[in-house]
Amino acid sequence: MPAAEILRLAAFTDDPHGGNPAGVVIGAALAAPDEMLRIAAEVGYSETAFLAGDGGSRWTARYFSPAAEVPFCGHATIASAVALYERSGATAVELETAVGTVPVTIETDRGRPLATLTSVEPSVADLAGADLARRELLTRDTRRGRSAAARGRRRTSSTTAVPACDGPSHRRTGACPRRG
Repeated sequence: MPAAEILRLAAFTDDPHGGNPAGVVIGAALAAPDEMLRIAAEVGYSETAFLAGDGGSRWTARYFSPAAEVPFCGHATIASAVALYERSGATAVELETAVGTVPVTIETDRGRPLATLTSVEPSVADLAGADLARRELLTRDTRRGRSAAARGRRRTSSTTAVPACDGPSHRRTGACPRRG
């Protein structure tokens, strides 16, 4: 992988001991999927975002948990946008993700960067047989007492509740370096 910056940030907070931790890896190109998975496991957070771009406003983003690639992660997207702002001063970026283009704007409030993302429309898709069996073991719908996989459906993107929002599809928060 070309020289990449590996950051550990906390989204949705201005306290380095709070919020949602996310890894952010910024480089000119993406590593191979098995290398991204290895790095995500090494970072050890629930998700790590991998960004590739030439330093402009459009970036390719992929998200990995320590165990697998995931299609989208809101808090890692927020952390990524703040990292790009702190690196280059970008006040608007577009992240090309597995679920579509996610525009993010960054502004400051009392000197602290705040990122606002607009989620792509969620979609539901049938699961393939092997995925269905795996999801049945991993995913439980506690409200109905049966697995989401048993219904053969899954969400391919999600939103995350945060302290402040500008409407149903906008989420706003800051991110700060994660300590400890």
